Amino acid sequence: MPIHQPFFSRIPPSSRSWFATALRMGCVILCAATLCAQLRLCDRCGVEARDGETECRECGALLPTVRDAEEAVETPDTPPLPDGASAAVAEVLRVVGDDARTARANEQTHPHVAFHYYRHTIGLVRVVPTADLTDEAREGLLAGLARCRQSLSRCQRDCTLCNGTGKRAMPAKQAAATGSKGLASTTAAPTLPDCERCHGKGRVTGPRTMEELRVVIGQGRTEFERQMHALGRVGCGRGFLPAGLEARLTLQERALIRGGLANGCAACMGLGKVDCTSCKGIGSTVCKGRGCVNGLVAGVGDAPPSACAVCHGEGLLACASCQGNGAVSCRACRGSGQADRCKACGGSGIGPCPDCKGKRADCKVCGGANRALCAQCFGEGVKGR
Repeated sequence: MPIHQPFFSRIPPSSRSWFATALRMGCVILCAATLCAQLRLCDRCGVEARDGETECRECGALLPTVRDAEEAVETPDTPPLPDGASAAVAEVLRVVGDDARTARANEQTHPHVAFHYYRHTIGLVRVVPTADLTDEAREGLLAGLARCRQSLSRCQRDCTLCNGTGKRAMPAKQAAATGSKGLASTTAAPTLPDCERCHGKGRVTGPRTMEELRVVIGQGRTEFERQMHALGRVGCGRGFLPAGLEARLTLQERALIRGGLANGCAACMGLGKVDCTSCKGIGSTVCKGRGCVNGLVAGVGDAPPSACAVCHGEGLLACASCQGNGAVSCRACRGSGQADRCKACGGSGIGPCPDCKGKRADCKVCGGANRALCAQCFGEGVKGR
């Protein structure tokens, strides 16, 4: 066969169909990866940005800049192995790589599960020295966690302006005059216009309440743990490692992992905020203006309805207690989302050996190190265990 013959013609006829199909699929996957890499979401409200937009059309916030497609696609999924790392740390990094890939695969379809995978990887990389882990790798994991949190913070709910009907409710006219026989005169019911807020769909995208967000995150944790058990991993504090790996880590490394995966404030589940009691987390209250019905006031006589002067046609007013945010800072943690430090170990997760109390060199429990995971917090460094 001549060497200058085109490459495609060298392929046997029986394999050409398969090769063409594989080539087309590769192009589709590459294009999809490029499009996903260029997806931009508003940091404030989570609405997807359109091409060329610099400000969010929903809330007016500045949108993040677009990265080059090549740069976005070539971003590594996992951090590289550090030179000279111990075999145990190298195994931890392999686990980090597996979890990071799983997180990315679930980010669009199951963000409540991907949220916990990202959180798990961030806790595990604490055992890696700062100099041996690139800033790009750390920022990639943090960015993935932030994207999941932003996706979980919004949901579809009934439009409050039309109560989910898709039609704008109109205020009722005054009672109709009675006819000569004492019967009330009637007219055909007017056709209700489509709701201008939801455009007739009856559903709008809005922020979840803190209670709703806690429920979704809790459901994601349940599914995450189920998948960890299916992989055969065993518990390491709040995290999961392959069987036998934790015993190969040093005491300091075990405490770092457990501390990085510890739960936050129990009152707010680490979110730092709780629902406003005045508006139940919605951020708005129903307008109480005179004659206001979903933002409209009935006109006099044959005049059409007009917008309420109090709510300007919105039908809702921003909650005064939370300034329309729907949430207030958690009092238990003062908005930090962090649990209190363990007083026994000072937050380090390491304390005296519970068997020898740090006084025997021949102790079989600690191997003469006289130190062990804190018996009060199990190495997590925080209260609430």
